[in-house]
Amino acid sequence: MDQKPPSSTPGTRRRNVAVILAGGVGARMGLDIPKQFVPIAGRTSLEHTVELFEHSGLVDEIIVMMAPGYIPKARETAAAQRG
Repeated sequence: MDQKPPSSTPGTRRRNVAVILAGGVGARMGLDIPKQFVPIAGRTSLEHTVELFEHSGLVDEIIVMMAPGYIPKARETAAAQRG
C-alpha cells in the first residue's frame, strides 16, 4: 500500500515540531538530578539542545517531554535561557 503524506495547499508549508525526549531521572548515572540538567560547557544539555532547535529555520515549535517531578525545573531553565 502506497502511503503519501496529505498534500499541502500551494504556497503553504507544514509546521515542524521538535520533540525533545528528556524524561530520564539520572538513576543509571547515579546522579541526584537528571542528566539533562548536568552542566556541560557552562549550560545544561537541555539548554544546548533547545538552542539548536530555536536557531533552526525548520522548527516552528519545541516540545520538551520530562518526568513530571522535573517540569518546574525545565520551565525555569527555559525561562532563564530566554532572558
